[in-house]
Amino acid sequence: MTTETIDRLPHGWIVVDICKRQPRSREWVALVAEADPRDVPHARAAWVQIPGQHRSRPAAWDALEAACATRH
Repeated sequence: MTTETIDRLPHGWIVVDICKRQPRSREWVALVAEADPRDVPHARAAWVQIPGQHRSRPAAWDALEAACATRH
């Protein structure tokens, strides 16, 4: 599996998890992967920046959902 960094969440990809970019940082990133389970050996994963700075994981998750909702 290859991992890359991208600017926006591609259509059809799923969010696997979110985490801080660096310890003690308020910048968060999301680990996303292709949603096609038939292509597991060639699956791709990527890191996506979550817009803004957030103090907590729930706040970062809400911001990611809001960013995805405004795009679709």
